Amino acid sequence: MCSALSVIIEAAQYCWIAGRYASIQDVITNMLGAFLGVVLSAHAKTLLAPGARVAQRLTLVIAAGLLALNGLTSWLLRPAFPEGPWWAQFAPPHRLYADRFHGTLYSARLAEAGLVGGSQVDAATVAAVRQSPEIGCELVSRIVTGEPTRGVAAITAIADEHNHVVAMLGQDKDAVVFRVRMRAEAAGFANPVFRASSLPAPGTATTIIGRLRDGQLAIEVQSPHGLTSNQLPLSSSWAWLFLLRHAPSGNSAIAAGTALWLFAILTIGSFWATRTGAPATVRKFRALLSLATAGALLLVPWIAGIPLSGWTEWTAAIAGLAVGALLATSYRHPRRTSEFVRRQSSRRRRGGVEASSSHQ
Repeated sequence: MCSALSVIIEAAQYCWIAGRYASIQDVITNMLGAFLGVVLSAHAKTLLAPGARVAQRLTLVIAAGLLALNGLTSWLLRPAFPEGPWWAQFAPPHRLYADRFHGTLYSARLAEAGLVGGSQVDAATVAAVRQSPEIGCELVSRIVTGEPTRGVAAITAIADEHNHVVAMLGQDKDAVVFRVRMRAEAAGFANPVFRASSLPAPGTATTIIGRLRDGQLAIEVQSPHGLTSNQLPLSSSWAWLFLLRHAPSGNSAIAAGTALWLFAILTIGSFWATRTGAPATVRKFRALLSLATAGALLLVPWIAGIPLSGWTEWTAAIAGLAVGALLATSYRHPRRTSEFVRRQSSRRRRGGVEASSSHQ
């Protein structure tokens, strides 16, 4: 029924609902979500009150899954630049983006090569950027700022012949956005976008720079009012971003989502680890889960060459481990609790009957 409802909704969007777009990806993800909900419902008792052996297996699944997810995420966050030719787009039309840039673009360059709107990027520059993306991926635009946009409007974009965006500097309302094509986008997932550094007032001569350096996205805005710079370190714990159609673009939103993601996973894992049996076994599985967490937040990013996890991720992970253990020690399964209450009531009734008989 859920799958049929999803197909009906997508068909309505395709045929009748203006401004909405049908997607087979939406149908697939809706079906998977419904299937997962049914499976979780059918096994709710096992998940909430697992036996010792089942809890041990579930803890191992969480530990291995966290390492695998963070490893896959680190791989998906590597640049994935298509082969040339590439083309420079200066303030491309509204049909490609939510809005069009309302200011004036004077010049732009990619790495050390100047760009001409609508012209092909020099082949040597394409080869250099593809070979060393974290050295050559620097996009610069000299502009006069315009009015705030309604949404993302590209100022300078580099795209291949299939209009796959390689790198883009744009404006979103009054802020600068920067994106670089990564393996995530090539695999059909949401591509991280960095939004920072508010633009000065309309009519201000400004130079904006977007970079990919040392595993982080960076934006600089140079104007007569001074220089502002913001960085967004890539994180191996961004797997949750790939579940969205459009990834959030602000530092605070991404940090909060990542912290919540880690907290939820490790709360569940710690809950199961605390129900694995005897105290010695519990300590062993808690230690295993803690080692897997440290590996996911330290070892995986180190191997992948991206920044190590920040303090917010560590805080969320430690809090999840603590809260899961606390919940496991205080939780009682409703069915078991009701059975206990019935047994106690039965004993009290029997005791009352025996006392009455003795009195008589």
